[in-house]
Amino acid sequence: MEEEEEEEEEEEEEEEGGGGGGGGRGEEEEEEEEEEEEEKMMLYRRLTCETLAKVYTTCACSGNLGQ
Repeated sequence: MEEEEEEEEEEEEEEEGGGGGGGGRGEEEEEEEEEEEEEKMMLYRRLTCETLAKVYTTCACSGNLGQ
């Protein structure tokens, strides 16, 4: 019974340790990708808001708002 538990613990440690070295580099790449995606989304949102504001202002100034 104790041997089985020890074997399971060893296997878990090997899995964690083995994936940790390569996983470290992968995590950094993932974080960079996530940051790039966030930057793209922020830029997209800002441009969308600016565009909508221009359209709204143009329509409001020309009297076409709400039609």
